[in-house]
Amino acid sequence: MLAKAIAAWDGKATDYLHSIYTQYSGDAELTPILLTLLSDASCSDAASWLLKYHRQHGGSLAPEQLNQLAKHTNQAMPWQTQLHILQLLKGYTFSERQKQYLAPFSRQCIQSNNKFVRAWAYNLLHELSLQFADLQKDANDIITAAKRDEAPSVKARLRHLAETP
Repeated sequence: MLAKAIAAWDGKATDYLHSIYTQYSGDAELTPILLTLLSDASCSDAASWLLKYHRQHGGSLAPEQLNQLAKHTNQAMPWQTQLHILQLLKGYTFSERQKQYLAPFSRQCIQSNNKFVRAWAYNLLHELSLQFADLQKDANDIITAAKRDEAPSVKARLRHLAETP
């Protein structure tokens, strides 16, 4: 039922997604189904939006679910899906296994034409560099260059990185 509701989304009305979340938020299968739907190009934007919304409302991903999400990042996806995933990853502690997917994903997203995707990709790269010493120098170099060369809206996100420990 959840998959059918998501497939019926018009791609625009977030009120519709809110109603889906309200209807299914208590369902233990919500997150597993949403993670599965990330592989479906016709559902990935809605599924990633709902995962992000769930995170914003106190939900989180268990380590195995975070592994599953990380694996999804090696597939092609629309910029909206990339953005939602980048945003929902903020604040997690990652395993070495997850880093193997997320570090390349962040670098790929830094090349996006969409400035919001780039801004959040820098955020993920920064968070990964705080957790993994082998990423620190490269991340610092990339972020330092971005502070010089990026669009003002991206630079605003980069300034926020300086405020996080």
